[in-house]
This record gives sequence, structure tokens and C-alpha cells, in this order.
Amino acid sequence: MSTPLSLCSREKSGGCHHSCVPAPSPKRFLGRPQTRYPSEGNVGNVLSDHAKIVMENLPSVATGPERRVQASAIRNLALPILVAGLAFVFWDTFLVYPLKILVVLFHELSHGLAAVLTGGAIEHIEISFDQGGVCYTRGGSSFLILNAGYLGSLGAGAAMLVLGARTRHDRLFVGMLGAALLVVTLVYIRSRFGFVYGILAGSALLAISWKLPEGVSDVLLTVLGTVSCLYAVWDIGSDVIFRHIPGSDAYRLAELTGIPSVAWGVVWVALCLFVTFEALAVVSRKETT
Repeated sequence: MSTPLSLCSREKSGGCHHSCVPAPSPKRFLGRPQTRYPSEGNVGNVLSDHAKIVMENLPSVATGPERRVQASAIRNLALPILVAGLAFVFWDTFLVYPLKILVVLFHELSHGLAAVLTGGAIEHIEISFDQGGVCYTRGGSSFLILNAGYLGSLGAGAAMLVLGARTRHDRLFVGMLGAALLVVTLVYIRSRFGFVYGILAGSALLAISWKLPEGVSDVLLTVLGTVSCLYAVWDIGSDVIFRHIPGSDAYRLAELTGIPSVAWGVVWVALCLFVTFEALAVVSRKETT
């Protein structure tokens, strides 16, 4: 095998790695203020005036279309929040494991795409059972290739979140994802585990898009998007901020730029949080097309 010029790896080492202004005081009166009682004929007018004042000062209540928009926003955010909560509960179980491997593949493929887009090429990709991965590339911009891993998997997650909320063609996008996964597996993945996973995952996505109702693909896009965004933040914290792992993306980026790897980790986390919240904002004002 030829020696690649660029190697973006995610080896495991004891854990998962890739990577009010106060209100004015009321006036005080000395003595008891004089109370003016309305005459009997003016009681109705006084009550009417008081009712108008009260209604004018009540918080506005959304009615009609506005109420439906607010209810829709809450409903659209409920699923990603529920998925995030369940993912945290079952994070280290086999229920979330296949989704993590898919995010690892997104991570490594993002390195490769960055190489291709900057004039390089992908040699091959390896994915391991312990959630590790490596992308062998030739040529391209090392700076952009090293930055692309975490940010690429984050971008994939945000895109799936938005697609799940803003389109009625969920089955089409799930089918396209499955087909792309099969092509990438056949062309680039060379590890035995990664190859088997890619074939099974791609086939499963195609089957879901072909055989199951649209709603299943809608939920699946939201699940994949949410877990991908979560895993990007989790990986960066685990691999860069809380641990120092030689050979990681941040480590090699620090060698390339002279900027500490922790600083790159902080920048990546900030970008991850910003993109995730922006994607959720788009989801909350869902307008299907």
C-alpha cells in the first residue's frame, strides 16, 4: 500500500476518540388618601373603564394562526429533544452504537471530501468496531482536511435535522443516503468491519425508504441528525478538551499551525453548538415543501 500524504485517524485509547432594572418604589403617602366614590349613575361607566384598562394590560394571547404556529413550533422541537434525552440515557448501549458508527463514517468521509474539494484524492477509509476510523488521502489542503472531520459530521447532522423538518420527501432523502452509503462502501472502505457495516446500513436505509411509510423516514432523519450533532460535540470534548491524544485531528492541527489543540477544540465546540441551535431554530419554524 502506498504511503498517504495525509492521515486523519480516530484511534481509541481508553474511551471514545475521533474526537431587571428594579421596579420603582411605590410612592408613600403620609396619612390616608381620600377615596372618591362614584355616584350610583356612574358605576357602570367606571366598571367599564376599569375593564378596558385591565384588558389592555393583559398579555396578548395568540389566537387563530398565531396559536397554531406556536403549537407547531413546540411540536417540531419535541422529537429532537426527546431523541437527545433517550440518546443520553442509552449512550453506551447497543441501541445507539450503530448510529455512532454511522457518525464515525461521516467523520472520515468528510476528511476525504475536503481532500477532493482542495485538489486531492481519497485513498481508502477504514472503520473499526471500537468506533475508530482512519481516512487515507493524497494531496489537498492539510488544514482544511484536518478541520473537516468533526465539522463535516456536524454539518451532516444539521442537514438531516433540517431536511426531516422542512420537506415532505423524507423517503427520497433516506433512500439517497442509503445509496450513497453503499457506493462509498464499495469504492473506498477497505476494513472488514467497515465494509460489512456499510453494506448492511446502506441496504437498511434503502429498505426503509422503499417499504415503510413516509413518517418512519421523517423520524429516522431526525434521529440521525440529532445523534450526529450530539456525537460531534461529545467527540470533541472527549478527544480534544478533556484528553490529549497524540495523532488526533486537533493534535496534528496544532503541529501544523502552532495553535494548541485545546484551542481548536474550543473553536470546534463553539461552532457545533452554534450550528446545532441554528438547525433547531429552523426546525421550530417548520414549513414543509
